[in-house]
Amino acid sequence: NVVIPVIPEKLNANSLQIFAKQLSSLEQAYGDINRLAIVCNRVEQNAEHRDTIEEIKSAYSLPVFEIPKRTDLSQSIGEGVSVFGFGKENQRVEDARDLFNEIADLFDETFDKTAPEEVEA
Repeated sequence: NVVIPVIPEKLNANSLQIFAKQLSSLEQAYGDINRLAIVCNRVEQNAEHRDTIEEIKSAYSLPVFEIPKRTDLSQSIGEGVSVFGFGKENQRVEDARDLFNEIADLFDETFDKTAPEEVEA
């Protein structure tokens, strides 16, 4: 199973094509590789990122998650905690938690596990 992280810039989107070919060559030796999703990380609100994400969505039949670039995530990592344990409360942190729970739900569905009702901070 593979989750493919990418920063949505043109060069990285082109690298996805190379990566897809490498995965296909690995499948010849190891069998099917389940591609679960593409996670666009550090997404900024600019034309390059929007256009690249649209290209990725049209080129791959996978769920595409968009994690916005934000200092809250960097701060939580700097404090040595996940976004779920980060003490700062605001809408952006809540949005990040919701997005990460959505990605976790995809994993739970893929691996036939039941997701917990709510993640404790």
